Amino acid sequence: MYELIPIFAGLVAGAAATRLTGRGAALAVIAGTALVVGPLAAAISGELAESWAFLLWDTAQAFVAGVATYVAIMRLASRQSG
Repeated sequence: MYELIPIFAGLVAGAAATRLTGRGAALAVIAGTALVVGPLAAAISGELAESWAFLLWDTAQAFVAGVATYVAIMRLASRQSG
């Protein structure tokens, strides 16, 4: 259940990043969100007590979900406009 927190946060960050101009700003928003939400999700779920590897896992989940969402929305938008 707690695995959905970083994934959902990544989806929201990726969608929000499409409103920004420039890929660098979008990547900064997605990475910043992942770096905040990943450790937070690992702490809330209690996974940090087991292993610090969960910190990396939750952060990566948020980042990948954000980038995938950003790429998907941008491709859909370019197909519809072109």
